[in-house]
This record gives sequence, C-alpha cells and structure tokens, in this order.
Amino acid sequence: MNKRRITMWIIGLFAAGMLLSAAEGTPQRRRRHHRHSRSQTCCRILSHVVGGQDAFKLFETDGFRFATIRRGGELLLGLFTADYSQIEGYRGITNCLVLLNLQGVVQEVRVVESEDTPPYVKRLIRKGFLEQLVGLKPDQTPQVDAVSGATITCDAIRDSVSATLQAFTRIVDTVDFSGPQPQRRTGGEKLQPLG
Repeated sequence: MNKRRITMWIIGLFAAGMLLSAAEGTPQRRRRHHRHSRSQTCCRILSHVVGGQDAFKLFETDGFRFATIRRGGELLLGLFTADYSQIEGYRGITNCLVLLNLQGVVQEVRVVESEDTPPYVKRLIRKGFLEQLVGLKPDQTPQVDAVSGATITCDAIRDSVSATLQAFTRIVDTVDFSGPQPQRRTGGEKLQPLG
C-alpha cells in the first residue's frame, strides 16, 4: 500500500510540475503579441547599443520598422529580429539587433532581450556565435557552428537573422536611402522618425 501511495504522490507532483511549466509559458506568449509596439523601448535599446539619441533615427513604413544609424560616416540600418521573425529557441524568442550596411551585409548582431535561459545566451555570446553572422548577405544561407549546449537557441537566432535579411530586401525595395532622410520610392514622401 505504501508503494502505491508513493507512486500516486510522485505522479501528482509530476502533473503539478507540468501544469506550472505550462502556466509559465503563457505570459511569454502573451508578451509576444505586444512585442515592439513600443517605440520608446526600441529607442532606449538603440541608444544603449549604438550611442546617444543623435546617432540614430527610428522609422516605420508599410509595417517595416528600422533604424538609420550613423557610424563613422557610414549609414547603417538596424533591424530588430523580433519584428520579422517569431522563431522560438529553447524557451522562447531571442530578439537581436542586426546592423547592416545599405548593400545588406551584416556588420554586427547584438542580443537585446531573450526569453531563453540566460546562462546559455551569455555562453553563445562569449563563444563568438554572433560574430559568425557578420558578413552575411540577404541571398546567403547562414552556415554557422552552434555552441554546444545552446544549439536550439543558436538555430533560432540564425533563422531569425536570416528572416530579417529577407525583410531588409523588401525595405530597400520600398525606401530610398540616397538622400539625407529616407523616403518612399513611390511618391517620394519623406518618412518621419518615430519617438
């Protein structure tokens, strides 16, 4: 009789753990529906990553959000992967800021927020995983080596960056960056910065 009670008790604990685990996933999914509807948060992240408010401008057109960034006399575009991809890693989405030149070549990738396990995200950053994505172009398939123990997160970041590069090609098809301020290719309307 004792063995039966112990077995039932263990099964009950296991079921309770599964329910708690499922409940923890719900807020993440709810949060994702409100992702990046907040220009102020994007500006705060950009300010932290690329410098002061005068170093970038945030724009949105036709559902595409991007930042123009001046760095060393060069104009770069900054795109948040969570705007263009909802690929989940081990526990959720890792949102990265991808900095590209106007030819679409990746100059830098930075993790700005992640729902995945923090020690694994820090580990893949420390092991140089993000540096493997530098030099990637929109027409290339990323060939990168995942960090052992964080493979699912690495795969999700790789695929998110790839999807973001596809969005870049649609952005440059609709926006002209040759002037001092981005403007629509059709109609020549200048885009107004957000926030």
